[in-house]
Amino acid sequence: MLRIQRTADREVVLTFSGRLQADNVSELAALLEAEGDGRAIVLDLKDVVLVDRDIVRFLGARERDGIVLRNCPPYIREWIAREEEQPWTPYTQHPISLTVATTRPGVPR
Repeated sequence: MLRIQRTADREVVLTFSGRLQADNVSELAALLEAEGDGRAIVLDLKDVVLVDRDIVRFLGARERDGIVLRNCPPYIREWIAREEEQPWTPYTQHPISLTVATTRPGVPR
Protein backbone atom coordinates (compact mmCIF):
# COMPACT_ATOMS: atom_id res chain seq x y z
CA MET A 1 0.00 0.00 0.00
CA LEU A 2 1.16 3.52 -0.80
CA ARG A 3 0.75 6.47 1.54
CA ILE A 4 1.48 10.04 0.44
CA GLN A 5 1.95 12.94 2.84
CA ARG A 6 2.03 16.49 1.48
CA THR A 7 3.68 19.45 3.18
CA ALA A 8 4.12 22.87 1.65
CA ASP A 9 6.06 25.97 2.54
CA ARG A 10 8.54 27.43 0.06
CA GLU A 11 8.53 24.04 -1.64
CA VAL A 12 6.01 21.25 -1.92
CA VAL A 13 7.25 18.02 -0.37
CA LEU A 14 5.48 14.77 -1.16
CA THR A 15 6.66 12.02 1.18
CA PHE A 16 5.97 8.48 0.03
CA SER A 17 5.64 5.47 2.30
CA GLY A 18 5.23 1.90 1.18
CA ARG A 19 5.30 0.43 -2.31
CA LEU A 20 5.48 2.49 -5.49
CA GLN A 21 4.33 0.45 -8.46
CA ALA A 22 3.20 0.89 -12.05
CA ASP A 23 -0.40 1.15 -10.83
CA ASN A 24 0.55 4.42 -9.09
CA VAL A 25 2.07 6.23 -12.11
CA SER A 26 -1.11 7.91 -13.33
CA GLU A 27 -2.06 8.95 -9.79
CA LEU A 28 1.40 10.41 -9.19
CA ALA A 29 1.40 12.21 -12.53
CA ALA A 30 -1.97 13.80 -11.72
CA LEU A 31 -0.75 14.76 -8.26
CA LEU A 32 2.34 16.46 -9.68
CA GLU A 33 0.28 18.20 -12.35
CA ALA A 34 -1.97 19.64 -9.64
CA GLU A 35 1.08 21.24 -7.97
CA GLY A 36 1.66 23.56 -10.92
CA ASP A 37 1.80 26.80 -8.90
CA GLY A 38 5.50 27.44 -9.54
CA ARG A 39 6.90 26.17 -6.24
CA ALA A 40 9.71 23.63 -6.28
CA ILE A 41 8.54 20.04 -5.88
CA VAL A 42 10.41 17.49 -3.80
CA LEU A 43 9.65 13.77 -3.74
CA ASP A 44 10.86 12.30 -0.46
CA LEU A 45 11.48 8.58 -0.85
CA LYS A 46 12.81 7.82 2.63
CA ASP A 47 9.99 5.41 3.53
CA VAL A 48 9.65 3.68 0.17
CA VAL A 49 10.15 -0.06 0.54
CA LEU A 50 9.64 -1.33 -3.01
CA VAL A 51 9.58 0.07 -6.54
CA ASP A 52 9.20 -1.43 -9.98
CA ARG A 53 10.70 -0.52 -13.35
CA ASP A 54 7.85 1.77 -14.40
CA ILE A 55 8.25 3.82 -11.24
CA VAL A 56 12.02 4.01 -11.69
CA ARG A 57 11.50 5.37 -15.21
CA PHE A 58 8.86 7.79 -13.92
CA LEU A 59 11.15 9.07 -11.15
CA GLY A 60 14.05 9.49 -13.58
CA ALA A 61 11.86 11.48 -15.97
CA ARG A 62 10.56 13.70 -13.17
CA GLU A 63 14.09 14.36 -11.98
CA ARG A 64 15.04 15.39 -15.51
CA ASP A 65 12.03 17.76 -15.37
CA GLY A 66 13.57 19.46 -12.32
CA ILE A 67 11.79 17.67 -9.49
CA VAL A 68 14.10 16.84 -6.58
CA LEU A 69 14.35 13.26 -5.31
CA ARG A 70 15.16 13.50 -1.61
CA ASN A 71 16.30 10.55 0.53
CA CYS A 72 16.42 8.39 -2.56
CA PRO A 73 17.66 4.91 -1.57
CA PRO A 74 20.94 3.97 -3.29
CA TYR A 75 19.42 1.02 -5.13
CA ILE A 76 16.78 3.29 -6.71
CA ARG A 77 19.42 5.89 -7.61
CA GLU A 78 21.56 3.20 -9.27
CA TRP A 79 18.56 1.77 -11.10
CA ILE A 80 17.64 5.21 -12.45
CA ALA A 81 21.21 5.64 -13.70
CA ARG A 82 21.15 2.23 -15.42
CA GLU A 83 17.82 3.01 -17.09
CA GLU A 84 19.22 6.30 -18.42
CA GLU A 85 22.29 4.52 -19.82
CA GLN A 86 20.14 2.00 -21.67
CA PRO A 87 17.00 3.68 -22.96
CA TRP A 88 14.02 1.41 -22.99
CA THR A 89 12.55 0.24 -26.25
CA PRO A 90 9.39 -1.80 -26.47
CA TYR A 91 9.97 -5.44 -27.25
CA THR A 92 7.88 -5.03 -30.41
CA GLN A 93 10.73 -3.02 -31.93
CA HIS A 94 13.01 -6.03 -31.71
CA PRO A 95 11.94 -8.42 -34.44
CA ILE A 96 12.01 -12.06 -33.57
CA SER A 97 12.90 -14.41 -36.32
CA LEU A 98 11.33 -17.81 -36.10
CA THR A 99 11.93 -20.61 -38.49
CA VAL A 100 9.12 -23.07 -38.51
CA ALA A 101 9.65 -26.37 -40.23
CA THR A 102 6.48 -27.92 -41.45
CA THR A 103 6.16 -31.32 -42.91
CA ARG A 104 3.17 -32.54 -44.73
CA PRO A 105 2.81 -35.94 -46.23
CA GLY A 106 3.79 -35.93 -49.89
CA VAL A 107 5.32 -32.42 -49.84
CA PRO A 108 9.11 -32.33 -50.27
CA ARG A 109 11.16 -30.15 -47.93
